[in-house]
Amino acid sequence: MSGLYPSLEDMLVDKEARAQVAHEQATLQRAHDIVAASQAVQQQQAAAMYPYPQPGYPQHPQAAHAAHSPSPTPSYTSAYSDLSDMLADSYLGLDVSDGALRDNGVIVPVQPMPVAVPAASAIQLPGSQALAAITPQNDIGLRRSHIKQGVSEFILCKVGGKMGVAVQAIDKGVFVSFVWKDSPAAVAGLRFGDQILAINGEAVAGYTNSKALKVLKEAPADRISLAVRDRPWCRTLTVQKNSFNHCGFTFRDGTIDNIVKDTSAARNGLLINHRIIEVNGQNVVGMEDKVLLQIIQEAPPTVTLTIMPKYIYKHLMTKIGRSTIRKYMDHSIPEL
Repeated sequence: MSGLYPSLEDMLVDKEARAQVAHEQATLQRAHDIVAASQAVQQQQAAAMYPYPQPGYPQHPQAAHAAHSPSPTPSYTSAYSDLSDMLADSYLGLDVSDGALRDNGVIVPVQPMPVAVPAASAIQLPGSQALAAITPQNDIGLRRSHIKQGVSEFILCKVGGKMGVAVQAIDKGVFVSFVWKDSPAAVAGLRFGDQILAINGEAVAGYTNSKALKVLKEAPADRISLAVRDRPWCRTLTVQKNSFNHCGFTFRDGTIDNIVKDTSAARNGLLINHRIIEVNGQNVVGMEDKVLLQIIQEAPPTVTLTIMPKYIYKHLMTKIGRSTIRKYMDHSIPEL
C-alpha cells in the first residue's frame, strides 16, 4: 500500500507509474545480469587461452588513469518523461495531453523516488508519496480544505461586545452555525461546522443553545479561549474536471442532487443529499447557485469540496434567516 491519494484518478495514475518503474528496473537488472555473465565467460576463455601470466608493458598515462578510475554508475532515466507518453490524451475523461499537463502542473518525476511535501507545509497531504499525480503536489485547495484531527485553541476578543459567531446545539454538542464576515471569529479562523468543546476552560458538552450563548456573552471582552474540534460533521472530497470543465455533478440550492455516470464525482464517491460547504477551502454557505457555479467553473482542474449531510446542515441553520446568511456570512478564503 503506497498511502492515501486525493482522488481515485491520482491513485490509478500512480499505479501506472509504479508499474512502469518496476518494469524498467527489472529490464535494467536483466541487462546488467547479461553483461556480467558475458564478462565472466570472456574471462574464463582468456584464462584458458593464456594460462601463464603475461609480461607487463608500460601503459599510456591516460589509459593507466582510466584503468584505476571507478566505473561510472549507470544512471536511471524513465522511458516516460511525461505522463502523456504513458497515457492517451484522454484518460478517464480527463485531458492529459501535453499542453494540459504542462498548464495544470501535473508532477511526474522521472526518478523512481517519492515526492515529499515541502518542509514549509505542516500538513501531510494525501498523495505526497506518489510517483505520479494529477493533483498538483502541495495543492493549495487541498491544503485549505484539510480537516485537522484533534483539538485546537482559538483566542478571540469582542468588538462592540460581539465575537461574530452563532452556535447551535446538536446531539449534546455545540457547533458553529454562523460566522460574521470581518468579525473577530472570522479573523481568528473559526469555520462553519466547527465544534466548540470548551469556553475559557468550561466544558460545554450537553449545553443548550441558550446556555452556550449565555456563557459566550458573559465571557470577558479582551480574551476568550475556545477549544475547538475542526468541522466533525464535514468531509472533504477531491474531484478532477474533465476536458469540458465539468466535475460530474449538479446541485440545487447548494445541495448535490445528481451525480453523472462515469465522471470524477461518481468515481470518487460524491453523494447526493449533501450540502456543499466549501470549495477549495472557501466557505460557500448561503451563496446563490449561480455564484457557487461560477466559483467551481473558475477553480483549477483539481477541485476539493467540503460537504455535509443535508439534514445536519438544516439543523445548524434552523434559526438563521436566508437573507442574513447571504448578506453577512464569512466567505473569505482561509490563509495558510
